[in-house]
Amino acid sequence: MVAVAGVLVHLGVLANGFAYDDAVLILGDPGIQSLSRIGGRLLEPSWPGAFGAEVGAWRPLTTLMWALTWSVSGGSALVFHGLGLALHAVASALVVLVLAELMPVLAATLGGLVFAVHPVHVEAVANIVGSAEPLATGLALGAVLIHLRAPERYGLGRAASVTLLYALAVLAKEGAAVLPLIFVLLDGARMDLDVRRLKPWLQRHGATYGMMSVALALLLVARSMVLGGVTSASTPPGGLVLLDIPRIWTVAGAWPHYFRLLFFPLDLSADYGPNVIPIAFGWSAASVTGVVLVVGTLFLAGHFWRDAPTTQGAGSNRLLGLGALWVAAALLPVANILYLGPVLVAERTLYLPSVGFALAAGWGLSVLHHRRKGIGLLVTVLVLAAGAVRSVARIPVWRSSDTVMSSLLDSHPESGRAWFSLGQRLSAEGRETDARRAFMYAVGILNSEYKETTEIASHLMATGHPESARLFLRRAWRERPEWPAAPGLLASIELNAGRFAEAEAAARAAAGAQPSNGSLQQLLAESLSRLGRHEEAAAARQASIHAGLGDRFRPWFLLSGDHMSLGNTSAALAALDSAALRAGSAEERELIRQARGELVRVPVPNE
Repeated sequence: MVAVAGVLVHLGVLANGFAYDDAVLILGDPGIQSLSRIGGRLLEPSWPGAFGAEVGAWRPLTTLMWALTWSVSGGSALVFHGLGLALHAVASALVVLVLAELMPVLAATLGGLVFAVHPVHVEAVANIVGSAEPLATGLALGAVLIHLRAPERYGLGRAASVTLLYALAVLAKEGAAVLPLIFVLLDGARMDLDVRRLKPWLQRHGATYGMMSVALALLLVARSMVLGGVTSASTPPGGLVLLDIPRIWTVAGAWPHYFRLLFFPLDLSADYGPNVIPIAFGWSAASVTGVVLVVGTLFLAGHFWRDAPTTQGAGSNRLLGLGALWVAAALLPVANILYLGPVLVAERTLYLPSVGFALAAGWGLSVLHHRRKGIGLLVTVLVLAAGAVRSVARIPVWRSSDTVMSSLLDSHPESGRAWFSLGQRLSAEGRETDARRAFMYAVGILNSEYKETTEIASHLMATGHPESARLFLRRAWRERPEWPAAPGLLASIELNAGRFAEAEAAARAAAGAQPSNGSLQQLLAESLSRLGRHEEAAAARQASIHAGLGDRFRPWFLLSGDHMSLGNTSAALAALDSAALRAGSAEERELIRQARGELVRVPVPNE
């Protein structure tokens, strides 16, 4: 029943297309659009492109799921949304099954219904990229269910099953890494873990916790190898200053949003970046409120925890404390307490934490129903109806990127992402002056965030406005001279404009920042060649070949041209031979034939 309710409330997602981050992670990722590439893609950051590692996301199971869905559907948004809807239904059903191990079926069902229709889940269900959340949560809840059922028959086989599901959940979304902590809370809710009971508890569950710990350690090593580190490398857009000031001022100011989104999710947003949640340079009313709410919640959780332990099918008030602590534990990876992540708040990240909210809500509603049946029924109907209506109304906002950003601009005109989207739309309409103003306003709000600034420049270049892009790239290069993206794009603009000296300076800076990037070495080589510095150009061409472009025709062919300009006929012929081995079209073979003809007419130097 709960699974069906989750489907019916979110059925409108089937009319949605690709929106927001889908443009990058689904439509913009050729690695998932061909199964022949998926093997290598799974060993790369989940976000494609130059900034992929900085986002701090490695979710190979989710990437594999999208690749298989693309292969089956041919890139159909309907199939992708159908999959997300099915995952939400399964997760909602698992919430009921897990809660039924802790409290009566009525309370578990009410909690499952709260979870299934909660408006904070719309982003995770209606946006294709959000499907990582129900996938990871479903796997995590499967592990929880195995852990809770028949604890007296717990053996190595069940411990291995729990560990496997746990590892898969983390590979789907890294927030599931906190599951061992949730296990401790669940065990503590069903028994008092004092010194007398600690030994039998470890004898029963020690293998599970040990195997999960080993699995987590191995996953962290793999994550570090793929991303270059365990935690995120980037800051929230416009939040670079948080590295230089105590971030607790801003982070605590974001905490009230968690409470509002769980208890009163009327205002929903695709962006909670700077200005929506202001960067704080000291204690503010919002940050003090956040601290008071968190401390007060933990105090109440401790108060309710003093009640008797819950047993299977018969709950106690300790469940209210368990629900609050579940939310707190599941929020740890995204709350910017342990480390600074790439977002301050995102609605989709509340998917796993909201299981704790559903647990507490289900128990509270069932107690109210038991004590005041009429009032309990009325409150339950109002809560579920309000959640369902708000969810249904929110779903069309995620129909496309335009609808997402139009809604964001209407409700939060202080959002930098909203102005960035408006700039893209104005540029597409040919209103370049207005587009530049919108882009500049976005950059101002985001505090010249490097990624957004280079995205703006890339968009302007793609729409035929390189001189406008040049202004943004120079600004980004000036503020982040150690990063290669801005000078690399700028070098391309300068080359096309015939400003070869400027192109050489920008390309040299980009190649120096990332010497292993063959494309940047090629930009440098082309700039040097246009300046007549062919010996340096040949060295840069060789560097690009060693950096991974050696299997392509163009680098070898251009290298032969530089050797020809230097009068080194033998080296030019050798480069042409290498180019011929890689020529894949009649046009390329004709270019080689012509180049050989030129070499015949060039006198061989005396050396």
